[in-house]
Amino acid sequence: MKALINLDMVGRLDEVENRVQVNQCFAKSDSLFAGRAADDIRVTIEVADRISNDLTVFCEAGLPALSITTGLHQDYHRCSDTADKINYLGMERILSLIRHMVGRM
Repeated sequence: MKALINLDMVGRLDEVENRVQVNQCFAKSDSLFAGRAADDIRVTIEVADRISNDLTVFCEAGLPALSITTGLHQDYHRCSDTADKINYLGMERILSLIRHMVGRM
């Protein structure tokens, strides 16, 4: 196993902000996102000594792990979170980012 990649709430990429957040306990994560086109999704990396989310058990075991998200939105955990609000093209762009990242592992 090279790493755990957790995708959580990636359906709402904001085309103006054009950013994903990566929470991680992965020593070389910066290099995983290098070499992409300037107009590609911007990546904000948060390195945490103590992550309290889906990565926790992996990080505590010393396994490399990343969680990718487009962040919270006003419909989070509400009945108003419907399929018509998903940014499918944004999800394809995130998939491209992940392919690039996996190719550099």
